[in-house]
Amino acid sequence: MDASPILSGLPSGLARALADDPAAFSRFLALPTEGKRALIRQSRNVHSQEEMRALATSLHV
Repeated sequence: MDASPILSGLPSGLARALADDPAAFSRFLALPTEGKRALIRQSRNVHSQEEMRALATSLHV
């Protein structure tokens, strides 16, 4: 599956958080399409950088 359409639609805060955390980015890429979409939807309810970093870090589990 080509991740390009999903990556091009990433909210900027989530993109920055994933760029700062290569392990989280790798895990994000490994998610199935619906998992990626769910995380993107969740990121739209985040209101601070700290919360966005926590969301990215949650991919480590």
